[in-house]
Amino acid sequence: MYSEIGDYLRPTAVFDFEDAPVQAKASEVVAGAADAVEKSKRLFYFVRDEIRYRFYPPETPPRVLFRASHTLSNREGFCVPKAILLAAMARAVGIPAGIGFADIRNHLLPDKARELMGDNLIRLHGYAVLHLDGQWVKATPAFDRNMCQDNGLRTVEFDGLNDAMLPTHDVQGRWHIEYVEGVPHRLYVTDLRRYYDDIDPDRLAEAMLEGFEGDSLAWPGS
Repeated sequence: MYSEIGDYLRPTAVFDFEDAPVQAKASEVVAGAADAVEKSKRLFYFVRDEIRYRFYPPETPPRVLFRASHTLSNREGFCVPKAILLAAMARAVGIPAGIGFADIRNHLLPDKARELMGDNLIRLHGYAVLHLDGQWVKATPAFDRNMCQDNGLRTVEFDGLNDAMLPTHDVQGRWHIEYVEGVPHRLYVTDLRRYYDDIDPDRLAEAMLEGFEGDSLAWPGS
């Protein structure tokens, strides 16, 4: 959306799939897959489960933290780095891919995180978008299977044909994720209706901190 489809296939400083380990791992994961849909499913489950979910960003500058090769090397990340890695690996095997954003409320957010953020609103939750069979499909690889099992959460499943978004309820039926609209963003890093072929890491980090207590937090490692 807003970009040529070829823009979603190019390497960038963030979607750095020309990095040898990213290219090699993507090729390994999809080896023998019959088509793009099967490739996308394999890549999704690799990123979902082999890259551990970590809510709190480490002490790393945004220009490094959001880089696909960094996330693959560290084998952990929160929603945005994991979505970028999935998109970069998809590009590596010829599938146009990018990233989209949504504002969500996590009704099971731990107290520590809620205190830090001042609310359960998470601005600019990131998910991957893959162009498959002529249409854009959303894929959310954030929460890994082990994390879900340990916390009684439902896993996101992806068939390569339909949007795969965070479940609204956990395995006990408790309200979990609510996608919300109309959240005011003073820093317009994104139009939430748009899919992005690239991002500005520093600007995204600044936008994600907007709304935290006092609006004065610095990004870890900046």
